[in-house]
Amino acid sequence: MAGDWIKIEKVLPHKPEVMQLADILDIDELHVVGHLILFWSWVDGQMSSDCPHVLGTKRGLDRAAGRTGFAAALVEVGWLEIDGLNITVPNMDYHLSKSAKTRARDLKNKQRRRNVPAERGHVSSPNEEIPGTREEKRREEKNPSIYIPGEGIKIPASVDTPEQIAAIGRWLAHLEIVAPDKRPQNNSPQEQALFATLGRWDSKAIEARIDECIGNGWLNLRPPEAPRQSNGNGKPKGKGVMDHLDDMIEEEQRSEQF
Repeated sequence: MAGDWIKIEKVLPHKPEVMQLADILDIDELHVVGHLILFWSWVDGQMSSDCPHVLGTKRGLDRAAGRTGFAAALVEVGWLEIDGLNITVPNMDYHLSKSAKTRARDLKNKQRRRNVPAERGHVSSPNEEIPGTREEKRREEKNPSIYIPGEGIKIPASVDTPEQIAAIGRWLAHLEIVAPDKRPQNNSPQEQALFATLGRWDSKAIEARIDECIGNGWLNLRPPEAPRQSNGNGKPKGKGVMDHLDDMIEEEQRSEQF
């Protein structure tokens, strides 16, 4: 309903309620967390802000959580309410609703922004307050170099540094100016293909190579193709190894669109 993920706090295994559940069920806290994930995943699929109450039984909830007695234990610690067949999860709207996920995603984006160097050389302080207000939106509009990869994009480890993400942001801002139709949209196959291509580069050369392409006004992350020269018999020279490699990369990016 609200999405295919749920919000889990880092401190969850150490919460007093989790410790109580472990004691009631005679299992360790990590097992409790696993059963909670199963239970909350069921809640996320069956309940919402528009449908905060559902019909069910303790036995059914135990099956959903994968543990006999789990529903009764949740009731005992105050994380579940059962009135006959009516099931209610206290504070569900705060922790599991669409708005809760939006808040969690916004917090993650703010943390990433603090670590992304801006185009003008400013690096946000870890303690700098970046409120989710209209003022924040105005600042981002004035500084197009702040780039946040799409939420569903798989980022290769060799590319996942603030400096490299900032360089990619500069490249996308460059495309937005010189060739808007070539700029990949967030969460698009083209954006994923861009990261896949960069993931095969030497990580130490990514920033310099991107800035070189921008400085030369190129529309691709490689020099534009020069006219082929004759090999002396009137026929153009064949492609070299690097030409074939670049063609393979372009073909992969095109295939990602379908």
